[in-house]
Amino acid sequence: MTTIHETRLQRFRRLRGRDSFGRLFREGSAVRRGPILVRYRPVERGAVPVVVGFVTGRKLGSAVRRNRARRRMREAYRLERARFESRVPELIGVELLVIWGGTPEGAWRTPFEELRNTLASALDAVVKRLRARNDSPDAPRPSPPVH
Repeated sequence: MTTIHETRLQRFRRLRGRDSFGRLFREGSAVRRGPILVRYRPVERGAVPVVVGFVTGRKLGSAVRRNRARRRMREAYRLERARFESRVPELIGVELLVIWGGTPEGAWRTPFEELRNTLASALDAVVKRLRARNDSPDAPRPSPPVH
């Protein structure tokens, strides 16, 4: 039986720090599916294959609303995490940033299953790009993770 501690998004799996977020914006690639934008950056695979952060802009409104939108995205990712991580090519780690880019009302009115399916579609596109990049004979090696 799986416990809540095994399925929650542990702290060490979260992208933290201004430098990490800035590096993803500067050096990362992006995939958009509907209101969700996923920025990603391949890195050398470490103990944790994927670290992820979640961003909502101030246009969503109060901190309560922004936090609710982040919690919804985090839960959608948590439910898709195992499937996504199992499909990431070996030897590649990934830094991910999930950004809400839709309307303020959509952040909390979009049905959860629709949000989850949209995120799953974006993660599938990330995997497809990582595999294409990994299969290329002259592909640059992933950057080392910076902590």
